Amino acid sequence: MSKEIHVDKIYLKDSNMETPSSPDIFQQEMNKVQVTMDCSVGNKLLLPPNYYEVILEMNIVGKWKDKFLYVLNITYGGLFTIKGHTEEEQKRALGVECPLLLFPYVQQNVTTITSQSGLHPACIQPINFEELYYKED
Repeated sequence: MSKEIHVDKIYLKDSNMETPSSPDIFQQEMNKVQVTMDCSVGNKLLLPPNYYEVILEMNIVGKWKDKFLYVLNITYGGLFTIKGHTEEEQKRALGVECPLLLFPYVQQNVTTITSQSGLHPACIQPINFEELYYKED
């Protein structure tokens, strides 16, 4: 049997952004914004034996000096059918391959949403989901 990961749907599950230092921060000339991010991946079996929801959640914080510019929490979900994988391969697909498919949507929305804040947009770099998967395992 061939290995298959079928994407049924990718969707924005939740998004929230705060700009706690606005509007005062707009009067400052900022030269270097520090952006930090935290990422988590989860999944749950929706319909046995192989229909899953995979969740990619990211928290992005933009700071300048001691001021919080923005705090963005964004969660994307995807519905996936995974066939022809061993149990270990299926776990890896859910922890690595599926989040890789969700990431470009998160990345694009993070840049769009943070640029709409009137501040420096966050440009998040690619994530090594394989490293993250084996780190959590």
